[in-house]
Amino acid sequence: MKARIIRIISKEYTILSEDGQKHTAVLSGKIRRQVIPAAGDLVEAQETAGQMVIVKILPRKNHLIRPFVANVDQALIVMSVMDPDFSVTLIDRLTILIEKAGITPVLVVTKCDRGIPEETEKQIQEYKKQLAEFDTAKIEAAREQEKALNSERQLRKLETEKLTKEYEERIAEINNSMEEMRIKNSEEMRNTVLEVTNKYQAEIDTLDPQLNDENANSIIQEVSMYDVENFTGKQMFAESEIYSEKIENAVNAYQNLYDEYDYIDKTVASI
Repeated sequence: MKARIIRIISKEYTILSEDGQKHTAVLSGKIRRQVIPAAGDLVEAQETAGQMVIVKILPRKNHLIRPFVANVDQALIVMSVMDPDFSVTLIDRLTILIEKAGITPVLVVTKCDRGIPEETEKQIQEYKKQLAEFDTAKIEAAREQEKALNSERQLRKLETEKLTKEYEERIAEINNSMEEMRIKNSEEMRNTVLEVTNKYQAEIDTLDPQLNDENANSIIQEVSMYDVENFTGKQMFAESEIYSEKIENAVNAYQNLYDEYDYIDKTVASI
């Protein structure tokens, strides 16, 4: 059932239904935690265990804070011509508050039977002219336009956030792809280098000269068992104090073989 709150006393609400019936109602706990009801609120109510309960407060078209009322069509500003004096300051202040809420202000002037001072009469006529030009429909249209602009701004904000998110996701995807490509390229490069190295090492093994002199081979194998300095035949022959031409020739021949092998061994080790 739809109704309007017409009176609030403590936690008791008097509502007027669409068929003109008055009911005493209470507020559901869920609504109490969401919004503070005001006189003039349009509500939905239902009967529960013999008690009318307000279950929903419908959107307000406007509201005032003092007094706390909602869905107001007109607001009366009551002002006397004297005792107290006619106050344009107070009228202007109240008019601004009422117009800002989208409510039509109505100026009610009292005590006119006691005579209206000339200055007050001029002020009243000026207010009549201003209020005659006041158009609530235009103000409401401006409010709707502002709501539409706000909705458009919100939509643009959501679109911008969506595009930003998609851009960030795309950048992350590209970064991941580049990282995977870098790892793949590094792995391929390592494999290629290893393959070339193995082929080159095979070529070196193929080109490594094999010495055929049995005596030289036996000497090399025997010498390789010891950690000695490089072989120098002349120095060894001089230190041995052996004076045999045959032995000297043999040592020189071995020295030549040793030097050739040492050169090849060092060359291969440096690659």
